[in-house]
Amino acid sequence: MVNTPTVQATASPRSREGWAVTWVAIIIGLCWFGLIFHAEVISAFHVWMNSDAYNHCFLVVPVAAYLAWNRRNEIAATRPSPAPWIAVLAVPLAGAWLFAERLGIMEGRQLFAMALFQILVAALLGFSTWKMLSAPLLYLFFLVPFGEFLVPALQVLVVHVTKAGLSLLGIPNYVTGISIEIPEGSFLVHQACSGLRFLVASAAFAALFACVFFTSPLRRAGFITAALVVAILANCFRVIGTILIAHFMGNAEAIEAGHVLWGWLLYVIIGGVLIFTGYLFRQEGSVPVRSTFTIVRGTTIASICALTSIMLVASVPRVAANYLETIGASDGATLISQIEPPVLSGCVLIPASSTSPPSFIEDSLQNRDSRLLIYRCDGKVFFLTLHRYPPRVAVRTLFSSIRAAEAPRDSDIILQSDSAGVRTGTGALRWRITESSTKAGYAVTAAALWLNGLPSDTGITARYEQALNSFRYTAGSPIMAVVTHLEHDSGDEAWGAMHRLLPRTAPLSEYVSKWLAAR
Repeated sequence: MVNTPTVQATASPRSREGWAVTWVAIIIGLCWFGLIFHAEVISAFHVWMNSDAYNHCFLVVPVAAYLAWNRRNEIAATRPSPAPWIAVLAVPLAGAWLFAERLGIMEGRQLFAMALFQILVAALLGFSTWKMLSAPLLYLFFLVPFGEFLVPALQVLVVHVTKAGLSLLGIPNYVTGISIEIPEGSFLVHQACSGLRFLVASAAFAALFACVFFTSPLRRAGFITAALVVAILANCFRVIGTILIAHFMGNAEAIEAGHVLWGWLLYVIIGGVLIFTGYLFRQEGSVPVRSTFTIVRGTTIASICALTSIMLVASVPRVAANYLETIGASDGATLISQIEPPVLSGCVLIPASSTSPPSFIEDSLQNRDSRLLIYRCDGKVFFLTLHRYPPRVAVRTLFSSIRAAEAPRDSDIILQSDSAGVRTGTGALRWRITESSTKAGYAVTAAALWLNGLPSDTGITARYEQALNSFRYTAGSPIMAVVTHLEHDSGDEAWGAMHRLLPRTAPLSEYVSKWLAAR
């Protein structure tokens, strides 16, 4: 490759003045965004602190600063040209943020908030200057802790690839959910074993490497894609290797060596190969050309117009969301204890004093409008908790409660599925069944939801329906029912007991109707 001398650009007084105005406007806008979207910032910070998959987010701002410094010559050859018309693009993004907020999707709120910040910077810099800084600015999207929704799919992929690998090697294996059994013992593909941590970190590093060593968008995209594929496959091989160590050396050695030494060694080797391969195809950076600065009149006025427009557009959905939150909090409790408990076929209602519920069930009853019923069916004990929420409760609050109820705290989810549905007078009652492993044994929970008095699923359709309820003055209170069964020794037994109980739960819909009618 031939190195071409770099042409430096000398900033004129007018250029320095333009940059000073732009920096002041960006700082004001950044402070305003921090105020408007403080909930998104705080939530992201908590994830960075508490999740190993996102600890690297603390390095994103320094890396973005390095990428900007690496392009200082190109930036020096430009001058900010504020373009207030770009603020128009903030309108649909603000609407999308409000939609994500009503659906209770924090990652969506954070992504759209970051997109609004990008629009702010683009409007203040002008498209040409923003394009020069696009790499460090877009790199800031890695501040958003995005990707948790991939964990279940990654777990399933790891299990399938591991099963295929073990079968190919002739090692007997049996797979149930995320549990893999071989003659030497059983292994759970925990959420931490899904490979999300390595996948997210690989994406961040690959983006940095591509921005530094490549200039072609096609090569950058190809390298980042290759890094993601390698990260997923490497995690699958790591799990296979761990089980192979258990097969040949014993289970104890596998836990110690497989999760620490083997995992890190594999990642270092694969990462080194990926970096070496990418370095072989590196490209020289583009040569900045001396630019004749265009005299742009009214830079300060244009910056003020762009800044004010985007700040106003970003504030409107936040104010609307706050107002809807105050409406959703105004609903009193009902006297549920005065309603006769539902009768389940073949089950006997037993006093709460005769059986102490687990602590995680007692914690869930802190809701001001909840009830606990305990049934004995076919010799098995089931805990039924019911919770009523305000009609316009925030989607995030409602579905966070549902996720928390699906598995006890500090447990590992083994298997999840949806029941075929239980026919009732108001429609099919759909249960979300979860088997998890706890310190005391196995827990199987089944969660069902009623929206506007009708049985509902717990997917995106339910989120959309409750989001609409936040705008309705005639919305009905959401009600969640959770059935929990515990077994000390057998997850299969707990799973089977739950499936035998659920067809008997049709009377719950009538009970919910009476509860909704009570004032």
